[in-house]
Amino acid sequence: MHVTKDEIERVRRRHDLVTAIQDRGVALTRKGSNYVGLCPFHDDRDPSFVVNPDKQLWNCFGACRTNGGKSGGDVFAFVARKEGVTFLEALKRLGYEEPKKTAARRTRSKAKPISKPSALPDTALLGRVAAHYHRIFRERTEGQDYLNGRGLDDAAMLSAFEVGYVDGTLRATFDAEGDTGQALRAAGLVNARGREHFLGCVVVPLTLPDIGVVGFYGRHVERDRHLYLPGPRRGLFHWQALKGSEDVILTESVIDALTLWRAGFRNVSCVYGTQGFTEDHSELLQRFRVKRVLLWLDNDEAGTQATEAIAERIGKLGIDVIDARVEGAKDPNALSLSIGTEAFQKRVAASLPLTVKTTANPHYS
Repeated sequence: MHVTKDEIERVRRRHDLVTAIQDRGVALTRKGSNYVGLCPFHDDRDPSFVVNPDKQLWNCFGACRTNGGKSGGDVFAFVARKEGVTFLEALKRLGYEEPKKTAARRTRSKAKPISKPSALPDTALLGRVAAHYHRIFRERTEGQDYLNGRGLDDAAMLSAFEVGYVDGTLRATFDAEGDTGQALRAAGLVNARGREHFLGCVVVPLTLPDIGVVGFYGRHVERDRHLYLPGPRRGLFHWQALKGSEDVILTESVIDALTLWRAGFRNVSCVYGTQGFTEDHSELLQRFRVKRVLLWLDNDEAGTQATEAIAERIGKLGIDVIDARVEGAKDPNALSLSIGTEAFQKRVAASLPLTVKTTANPHYS
């Protein structure tokens, strides 16, 4: 495919680099004439990722540069690296469309047309996968034992959110040698060698209204690993919390959100780590006309920086934001484990300015 410099420039001018980076989950904070944040390409604890809005360039001044890797570039370089695609694919994802071939050219060509990447995965397939993972969770103890250790032992809650466990049986169950096997690989659920992406993880489906399952969150039961499907993160945990609620609590992780739900706080969802506020969050907060967001991220430096950055983005939507972190532990789950569910419920009710009452016996609706 040949693309002219003028065509590349037209696409580039349509995209503000700061917005494009933030829309892909990187929290940025204004610092002088630049924006800074945690680099998404390495384990960054001291913000080393810098964006120059005037030059429309980004750079990592931390481990990426120290290790001799690619440490900066323009919007195309960022999208290509963040989403693991080529420059040409990044160009397409930013809106470039190839000129249509003439009818005569199409007649002579024997090659099969290449379909463009869909904006959403095969949601019907992901729904079936979610059901399979949930069945495995009920049949095996590994996932149940892990969540019991986190104080998340409410069977009705785990069933309502279709919590699953991944034991490596997906390919055999779905007949991976046929078309379904190709679909599993295309969705990122299985790699080229046949290994399941979320193997050994507790998984929670991420959904969108009127669509269904569009992704998964995975938490490994033995290693400190958080996993998502490859590519942009889609869907929300419990998007229903945003519908009809004046206040919504957003935590830093699915585990923390489940902890609050277990304690009776039904108007809770989450972001996906300190850099995990996505376009879906923005769209649904506006669609359901949420009035106020209570951000309860971790009580650490990264959580503080992310709270400021995410609050700035939500504030631009015309929504009030409160830093709702409760002192006493790093995050909601740690606090609940340290003081018990009943004391946790009382502490949260007394600390957060909620307009929605808790439920003594929470259930999904």
